[in-house]
Amino acid sequence: MIAKKPGQRLRILDIGTGSGNIIVSLAKRNPGHIFYAIDVSSNALKVATTNAATHNVLNHITFLHGDILRGLDFLAKEKEFDIIISNPPYIKTNDIETLSCEVQQEPRIALDGGADGLCFYREIARVCAYLLSADGVLCLEIGQGQEAQITEILLKVGSLRVQECFKDYLDIQGIIIVKRK
Repeated sequence: MIAKKPGQRLRILDIGTGSGNIIVSLAKRNPGHIFYAIDVSSNALKVATTNAATHNVLNHITFLHGDILRGLDFLAKEKEFDIIISNPPYIKTNDIETLSCEVQQEPRIALDGGADGLCFYREIARVCAYLLSADGVLCLEIGQGQEAQITEILLKVGSLRVQECFKDYLDIQGIIIVKRK
């Protein structure tokens, strides 16, 4: 369950929702909050809405079509978000061909994080400066060995601070939790 003050309805945004597994799980376990999911891929959004319908949370999630690399400024009209989550593409463009066959079956758009694997983190950090509420939390999945670079990107924003890093099931730093200063 997501911690909250009694009666508080949190606003939660999933950037790059893909199949919607994260936002659907959160909506299923935390009814009463306000959920948004955004993705650049229309096909991914179709899968995510199907998954939301399957789990009876379709009416609890607003699905939006948008490209973070072109900016999410249009979301400012939705006000600030208490929680922003993202598992963005973080693989370097030149490294995609070296991945296992299973991983290469994923759509390239879901893997390719640009030349250094960090292009989405730069944009997420930029938009969090105005989309994340004063007490807001940003949760990011990161790639192996990217913790220091992503921390630097986040700190450059000035209003963010890294609160914690978690290891994943392979004992790799895989999740960064960020708060507003």
